[in-house]
This record gives sequence, C-alpha cells and structure tokens, in this order.
Amino acid sequence: MKNIALLLYLALSSAFLFSCQYETKRVEAEEEKSEVEVLRSEQLLPKREISKVEVSKTNGIDPAVYEERDVLVTFSDVFSSATRESGIANVTNPDYRLKVTNADGGSQKLYLWLGAYEEQSMLMNPHDTHTIYTMTPELTAKLNELIK
Repeated sequence: MKNIALLLYLALSSAFLFSCQYETKRVEAEEEKSEVEVLRSEQLLPKREISKVEVSKTNGIDPAVYEERDVLVTFSDVFSSATRESGIANVTNPDYRLKVTNADGGSQKLYLWLGAYEEQSMLMNPHDTHTIYTMTPELTAKLNELIK
C-alpha cells in the first residue's frame, strides 16, 4: 500500500512540475512575441533594400516609377526617418499611393499626405489605419523634389 501511495505521489508531483515548466515557457514565448510585435509596429517598413517605388495619385493608375539608385536611397531615408505617432488617425483621402518593392520581390503599399514646403508630411500603412508616421519639413522638401 505504501508503494502505491508513493507512486501516486511521485506521479502527481511530476505532473505538477511539468505543468509549471510548460506555463513558464509559454509565458516567456508570449513575452518574446509581444516584443517582436512592438518592434515591428515601430517601423514603417521592414529593413530591406528597396528596388522600386511606384507613386500614383489614384489606385495604381499611371504611376510614376522610381528605380534610380540615388532616388531609392532618398526614399529609404524618408521611410526610415518617419516618426511613429500614436492615437487614432482622422485623415482625408491620401494625396498619393505608394507601392514599395523590395529587392526580394515583396511589396508594401503606403498612403502619403504630402505637405507643402516647410510643412510636415504623413505616411500610413493601409493595413494599420490607427497609426501614422510623420516626416519633418526637411524630408517633405526632399519628397516634393522627387514627386512633383
């Protein structure tokens, strides 16, 4: 009888310890996942080399296509320097729609509200309409030179 009680005690103790270990690993995995999501949400575009940028006033109709290296570097600087703004964005229709193609062939669409000289501009990922990214007047001037 003592052997059965001892075996039962060991089995229950082992089950309890294994379940605690699983819970700890699950919590660590969830924390790691949330850190990755925060990191992704802070960036407008993933850090990849841009191979092409298409800019159109309407949904992809007659876009201006930019593939020159120096122009792509400028676009990359603009995208990486954009500052994330939290809160719900209440905006009008975008001035431009951008399609950014990476060197690996993947692409992402962005909305652009282009400010006048000495004004800020704004970018938005159409899949995350609650987050906007603002650009300084200096970056706006660079974009105005490229697009207009």
